[in-house]
Amino acid sequence: MESQFVFGCDEYSAAGILLPPYRHPGCFELLYVLRGTVAVSTAMCTFSAGAGDFFFMTPDMVRSAAALSENAVLRSIWFSKQLFDDMTESIEYDLLYMFAVQSRTRDNRITTTSPLYVPVRRAFENCRGEYLSKDLCYSLRLRGQIMLMMAQILASYGATKENDRAIYHNVLRLRPVLDYIDEHYREKISVPQLAELLCVTPDYFTKLFRDSIGKTTVDYINSVRINRSMILLLESDMPVAQIAAEIGLVSGNYFSKLFRKVTGKTPLAFRRLTASAGRRAEEVAG
Repeated sequence: MESQFVFGCDEYSAAGILLPPYRHPGCFELLYVLRGTVAVSTAMCTFSAGAGDFFFMTPDMVRSAAALSENAVLRSIWFSKQLFDDMTESIEYDLLYMFAVQSRTRDNRITTTSPLYVPVRRAFENCRGEYLSKDLCYSLRLRGQIMLMMAQILASYGATKENDRAIYHNVLRLRPVLDYIDEHYREKISVPQLAELLCVTPDYFTKLFRDSIGKTTVDYINSVRINRSMILLLESDMPVAQIAAEIGLVSGNYFSKLFRKVTGKTPLAFRRLTASAGRRAEEVAG
């Protein structure tokens, strides 16, 4: 049976918390700053973006955005990652994987000076228009627009300068390590243990990981844990101590300290924020 195609779009305009913490499970999300400036945050990175900037959120990353100017407006579209399950060329899978990994850990904005800006903006606006109109066969046209946009992005990504290509290929080399972290983040993970997966020395592995991913191994593992804790805070009623144990941190105090270091808030403050944001959204919808 074919996987259900998921697509949605929204627009956000508010002071302070412009985009409350949330994730679209199993979906890529493309954000567009229509007006003003915003600060976008995930468990992996935080950066500022201005009017005209586009940037991708990868599947299952909890993201939020704060308005840095009074007139900030942010638009988004999101679509199923399953749309790409039928890619037939291995190079396409590899490029998509590398793009997704580096979009998690690096500032991947598409600005107005980028060669990709015009085709990405055209696809973004066309997708919004098709979805809002819901004319006959709009879903088919949506898929076509998204696939064409991603083909252009990945082709550009794969045609970068030689030094960047070397880094991207190292991301592929690290795939067994990244997959292992995603699966075993609840457990104690050491650099020598991960280096052994690649049959390299710990010192070589440490440099390879940081140069390719943009984070130290410890910071990356902790970011994976914090993202998972955000999901649990958003989508469950689990106590903070239980969440700490669920992500592999025995100490609730250490978890709270680490969470605050990454997000600027305690876990309880984060949960209250998401709850109040959800109530405001329901009031607006009502």
